[in-house]
Amino acid sequence: MPAALHPRRRELTLGGQAVLEGVVMRSKETLAIAVRMPNGKITVKRETFSVHSSLLWKIPFFRGMLALVDTLVIGMKALSFSAQASQGEEEKEISSWELMVALFISTLFAVFLFVFLPYLLTWLLGLQEQQHPLLFNAVDGLMKVAILLLYLVLISQMADIKRVFQYHGAEHKAVNCYEKGLPLTSAAAAMCTTKHPRCGTTFLLLTVLTGVVVFTFIPVILLSLFPSLLTVPLLARSSLFFSCRIVLIPVVAGVSYELLKLGGKHANNPIMRIILAPGMLAQSLTTQEPDKKQLEVALRALKAVL
Repeated sequence: MPAALHPRRRELTLGGQAVLEGVVMRSKETLAIAVRMPNGKITVKRETFSVHSSLLWKIPFFRGMLALVDTLVIGMKALSFSAQASQGEEEKEISSWELMVALFISTLFAVFLFVFLPYLLTWLLGLQEQQHPLLFNAVDGLMKVAILLLYLVLISQMADIKRVFQYHGAEHKAVNCYEKGLPLTSAAAAMCTTKHPRCGTTFLLLTVLTGVVVFTFIPVILLSLFPSLLTVPLLARSSLFFSCRIVLIPVVAGVSYELLKLGGKHANNPIMRIILAPGMLAQSLTTQEPDKKQLEVALRALKAVL
């Protein structure tokens, strides 16, 4: 039996990301980036690590916060490598300082677009969080989803992003092919779906829905502990409530991560299917049907991990 089809191999939990002209694949111990170079050849970078063996990665909810930071760091490094390799340039390792700046800017942009802007728009509609916390957060959640979908639609019109979304589809097809125990060939992978329950797109939608629940309790708890907050000017009070949202983002990410893991293990469970449904639908925007060459890149990254 080929090693790639061995039953024990199929027990590995794999994840991945799409980058410029390439795909990232990873398990708990191994990371591989495969990129198509201008000359048509595929270059592969493979690394091993043992960070997931630490105790912190075994603590539910807390590991979700670690996974979010870990994914961002790996994504930045992989994007830098793919940008150079896809242009035929020699690899120049991104420095810690450049990585920190890039992470700070991207995080600031994400917080502004998907946290501050929806909150501001909901506030401008005249809704007050302390009076109607559930309604406020439901509208805020709808705003986040609308902004996220509009953002995805707009960037999907860019040629480079379209190709990234095709590589995203190739990554999903390769992982689905592996998890079904099929031969790791382009023909077999082409028959698989471009959607996967553990996708980052699903994680984003889960984060929005989880946030609606978690953030609803902010004004309730704060006003119960500090009733005098009602005498504080509205703008200052809203600023305090919003600051608590920023602080609780890691908590929301941790809960969402656990739901994502459950969804991956019990994808056929009716309740999990309902919970994952928004994310699976949103993947219609972030994954596109790949061509054979893109599948070859995804499979090379997968085989390097195996």
